[in-house]
Amino acid sequence: MMFLVAVTLSIHADTWKLHNMYVTSKMQNIFDTKDKVYYLNSSHLFVFDKTTLETTSLNKSNVLSDNLISQIYFDCDAQLLFVAYTNSNIDVIDANGNVTNISGIKDVVVHVQNYSLTMGVLTNYSGKEINDITFADGCAYVATGFGYAVIDESTLRIKEVISWGLMSIRWHAWATIW
Repeated sequence: MMFLVAVTLSIHADTWKLHNMYVTSKMQNIFDTKDKVYYLNSSHLFVFDKTTLETTSLNKSNVLSDNLISQIYFDCDAQLLFVAYTNSNIDVIDANGNVTNISGIKDVVVHVQNYSLTMGVLTNYSGKEINDITFADGCAYVATGFGYAVIDESTLRIKEVISWGLMSIRWHAWATIW
């Protein structure tokens, strides 16, 4: 005699857990601060707390503004971690773990003049993508496809935008930079 048992499994979204990936070829950056170690692995941001010895995933469901992280940058002098996203959004995490979003580059309207299409998909263009962030004199200089933006690290606001002149850019009223 054979018995068939049906099992129903119900998992709620709040019970999902993201497990850390320690060994992978996708490790991009590791920044060791006084109290924490931040690292980007397979486009996921993790923080290791040196006091509690716990590792936490930082993502949109807990503290970040977006999920698709392209790179992280750290200013040692200001103790600020800049999280750049593939959609050109930026989050800044200070030494206390406070997160400030800087959406000005993401919100800018860029009219691309030099581009190509491959099978109907926009390719080979310079747009809003964040290529690099470097730091000097209390400012973060964000290199983009259209030029660069200067962020005042004391206020975490964009104070200047320079376009390479290859395209026009237009800031919406809701993307005020000053």
